[in-house]
Amino acid sequence: MANKMYSFYNLTQASIIVACDGESALYMVLHSEQKIKLSMPDYDLLMAICYALLHLKITWQAMHVQGHQDEQKPYEELTRAEILNWETDKAENKLQSTSGQI
Repeated sequence: MANKMYSFYNLTQASIIVACDGESALYMVLHSEQKIKLSMPDYDLLMAICYALLHLKITWQAMHVQGHQDEQKPYEELTRAEILNWETDKAENKLQSTSGQI
């Protein structure tokens, strides 16, 4: 997606915040020299991010989002990142329940 926007708008520079409730995944992609292995959880996502990191002239920033904040406080008090994390978790759970796997 970032790739298409970068090309469509003919951007010469951009900045993207990668928000995730998995600190280890954020570190793995943005700060580690460790090779990503096919057996790793979220391999496809990690590889897509790594590809974008290598091929786009974008400044990447990591943001850790505490997971399951919808269980800790009312929806109205959630930050935008927490809402997006909650919506992503809901979509993933729906996909898992309809397909049996991801």
